[in-house]
Amino acid sequence: MSEIQNAEPVCPYCGFVFDAMPSRRRSCPSCKNAVYRKKRPTDRTLRLVTEQQANEIEKEWAKITEDKELKEFDEWMSTIQTSNSHHEKMTAYHQLALYFWRKGDEFRGQVIECL
Repeated sequence: MSEIQNAEPVCPYCGFVFDAMPSRRRSCPSCKNAVYRKKRPTDRTLRLVTEQQANEIEKEWAKITEDKELKEFDEWMSTIQTSNSHHEKMTAYHQLALYFWRKGDEFRGQVIECL
């Protein structure tokens, strides 16, 4: 990702200084470009970024979310396969069902197949 240096309310295109950090995406009054307010996963600092940078940040967040979901999936599968507790197995099974439900129609039948 291109380096985003400024955490101040400054337009990343033209350098216009906003009175305060915008609470959402808005157009710069000076250059009229769309300015996005995003929190980067690396330092969790709010920044004003370009549209391209905002898309890159969204991809970073999506990757982090996907990695977390896959780790949880592996933990649930392990619990189902190794736990002696019926309650733990049922909880893990329900978490897997919810995981596949969130993934969409094409994944909903897979919870049965993975067991």
